[in-house]
Amino acid sequence: WEYRQQRIVRQLLVHGPDIICLQGLQSIGFVERCSETQPAWFSCEDEPISNHLVHLYRELDKANYAVAYAPTMKLPGSAVVCFGNAVFWKRSRWQLEQTWSVCNAGLCAELSSRLPGGPPLVAACSARSAAVYAREWGDGAVDDSEIVSMFREV
Repeated sequence: WEYRQQRIVRQLLVHGPDIICLQGLQSIGFVERCSETQPAWFSCEDEPISNHLVHLYRELDKANYAVAYAPTMKLPGSAVVCFGNAVFWKRSRWQLEQTWSVCNAGLCAELSSRLPGGPPLVAACSARSAAVYAREWGDGAVDDSEIVSMFREV
């Protein structure tokens, strides 16, 4: 992971995007996280290497990015490791207004521009259905049509 993380960070920062959406990011604990509202969670000294969210955030934080994360499914065979979606944004350009997850399948972050005359709000969403993960891991328990109908309701 350390080698992959360095390459991912380098690729992301070379383009300098305002907003980054990542799917299938590994974390610890099936809980929504946000660097702006839970900074202490991201600063634990002995964070396991399996918490890719924290380690990636720490690197992107050096370039002034914040993050919101919502889990989508637990790693099969693990009680604590999960996959989820993350939205990173440049703090110098955007301010977080609110976040919400969509039925354990997506994450939305409502951001307001810090630039004069910039768009007042931007909603960024990263989604990958739990059904896709389930199929990849050999468990077809979730029906895609159920996921699609959940997004329509939001």
